[in-house]
Amino acid sequence: MAIPKYDEMMLPVLRILGDGAEHPQRELADQIADYFKLTPQERAERLPKVKATHLRHRLGSAGFSCSRGTDYKHVMIKSFDRISLLGGNTDPMEESNMKIRGFVLIMVAVALSFAPQFVNTSSAAGGYSSKLISPKLGQVLHPGQQFRIEWTPTFPKIHLNGSEMEIWLSLDGGRTFTTWLAFTSVNNTYYDWTVPNTPTNAAVLDIRFGREVPYYPETYSPQPASTFVIR
Repeated sequence: MAIPKYDEMMLPVLRILGDGAEHPQRELADQIADYFKLTPQERAERLPKVKATHLRHRLGSAGFSCSRGTDYKHVMIKSFDRISLLGGNTDPMEESNMKIRGFVLIMVAVALSFAPQFVNTSSAAGGYSSKLISPKLGQVLHPGQQFRIEWTPTFPKIHLNGSEMEIWLSLDGGRTFTTWLAFTSVNNTYYDWTVPNTPTNAAVLDIRFGREVPYYPETYSPQPASTFVIR
């Protein structure tokens, strides 16, 4: 299977962290890989130009999202190395309620897992967005056609070294993005694409941005205003 998306990781991550202990990220990554039955090749798949694996990149995004999912607890990422479920204070009674609060977090994650995936997180995550230039709304593309996807990005005010972008395709109007198209550099504003044989009247692209080190969460920018057709 493909590497699970960050929102798909949130519930199993919170279940693991619900014991209140601190977990090295390598250990957490192994448990998540076991949960999703990833192959050795999928576990080892690395992002271009960075040392981290694709799995750990997604796991970091899941941790960031969990930290914004509730006021009861938060997931703290320490130097992108160790992850623990910590309370808002150090009161002994609070610590004794760790597992109860962990259960609350799991319930929050369940609710989030049923929320629509068609969400633009650019504002919440610090200022990234993209505007698709082509394809345009209603444009008809054909399987096997060579087509140039073009966009105009707006980046947050951070150093972009080590950052990357990903292009994803939805075939159901943006409800789910199941088809990964490419990694691309933040210096690129286009990608030459061979249109797949996946007929649909509701194709939507998502131009994502993120960075592994220093960490910046994977940020979605779906483009429903440029829904197009493949036939």
